[in-house]
Amino acid sequence: MDDARALILYSLDTEFQAFQAVLRECPEKMFGQRPSWGHSVAWHALHIMDWTRCIIQPGLLGINPALTYGYLGFEQEIWAKAVTGPTLAQEQDGKQPILAAVEDVFEQALKDIRHAPAERFSSQAMFAAIKKPRPVLESLLYHVTHTAYHRGQVILSRRLETTINSPQYGKSTL
Repeated sequence: MDDARALILYSLDTEFQAFQAVLRECPEKMFGQRPSWGHSVAWHALHIMDWTRCIIQPGLLGINPALTYGYLGFEQEIWAKAVTGPTLAQEQDGKQPILAAVEDVFEQALKDIRHAPAERFSSQAMFAAIKKPRPVLESLLYHVTHTAYHRGQVILSRRLETTINSPQYGKSTL
């Protein structure tokens, strides 16, 4: 296995595991509940799931025009409207179906990385992303940090919810 592929595989696998662990730790009651300061944990899970589908498979194996997304985070933008449609799970589906969909997408993404042609990991490799042509390596490495960012958002949401609704502070009025 070449160095770039090995680095990306290791980095995404590690981050996917960490992200899933944080999602599993979230109480069922809070998972789909939208806080007053941002998105629900379910939304963050679906957002990373959709971006994983949007970046990895097209970047490594080619665009599948049948793929649609629901949680890219830019749904009002023209480029996002063009690919908005049914996705693998919905925010209201509940914790277990969402976790199962996320796990399936992550497993497929890692398989795609293992089996992609070697030339997809060259510094010159590009792909036709939704909005514009993008370098494959840059996109894959950015996806690692994007996933980590949303893992942090989930942790922050859980901590804020726990703190704001603790007996010491009373019920949230945000």
